Amino acid sequence: MRPSPGRAPKELGKLDWTEFTHPDDLQDSIKRFARFKAGETDGYTFRKTAIVKPDGSTVWVHMILTRLQSDEGGTDRYLSCLAEDITGQMESERNLLESERSRAICLSLFRHSLSLQI
Repeated sequence: MRPSPGRAPKELGKLDWTEFTHPDDLQDSIKRFARFKAGETDGYTFRKTAIVKPDGSTVWVHMILTRLQSDEGGTDRYLSCLAEDITGQMESERNLLESERSRAICLSLFRHSLSLQI
């Protein structure tokens, strides 16, 4: 098992995945995994605040889950779950949105002050 964002491999081996899934993402994650286990899909990918660190902080991840091999009866033998830490990317997107919002407010106020001067 490779290191996961925010958790040590040894620690992850002792936890159920629902224990380190952010509460805001838990129901959606359970539904996606149920569809996957039922064979409705061969895998899925999504962005989420999946990893809750022991200190309570979160890590944004891009997750990919796929079935690598099934036996003749269709039982999963191997699953692959990759989690890429995208916290920096998500913070950059949030900062960009905030910057754009601030810019829009400043332009609106500037236009308003110009209209008052006319």
